Amino acid sequence: MIFRIFDNIVDMLNELENRRKRGKIALICSFTESEGDTKDKTNWNNIKNIRIGYPLQSGFDLYKGVKFKGEELKIKWLMHERVEYSRYWNDEFDPLKYCSSVYGAQGFEADYVGVVWGRDLIWRNNGWTVNADPITDYVGRRVSLKTIAYKDKKKALALLKNRYYIMLTRGLRGVYVFFEDKETANAVKKLIENPSNV
Repeated sequence: MIFRIFDNIVDMLNELENRRKRGKIALICSFTESEGDTKDKTNWNNIKNIRIGYPLQSGFDLYKGVKFKGEELKIKWLMHERVEYSRYWNDEFDPLKYCSSVYGAQGFEADYVGVVWGRDLIWRNNGWTVNADPITDYVGRRVSLKTIAYKDKKKALALLKNRYYIMLTRGLRGVYVFFEDKETANAVKKLIENPSNV
């Protein structure tokens, strides 16, 4: 099993592209930055449906000017269960142009998975904490992760840890991770180098 952290999302996407010759690949992202438009699920021009790229619904500009395969980087939420999901899993769609949230990731595995770790579960002051601001998961409305993250940080922390566990266990042969929060990326690298600090 390969586990690798990437400092650059394009490097991670290139590595996934290389692995595509050896098996199924997929992208999974934290439910942050853009919520997806449930009334307009397949529209590539709807900013709510774009999870990685620029501009994003949240205003997060990490991907501004980033190119992949000579084009502006733009990765859409995989949202429409009947129209997109089956075509995605039958390799009719480019797996590096779509990503799934934790909801779509449950119940599937791929040989190699790229996980985009968002700004929702971050490492600060020698421990994990919840950053509610970038969370866009409104599923369940009053009991949504977004609502819980503002009302009950301890419960939200447990939910987020579980979500990342799900996302990080979808790759059968390899898991690649790109952190959108650099401080968290650096902390996790140090934890991996010295697990006794956990």
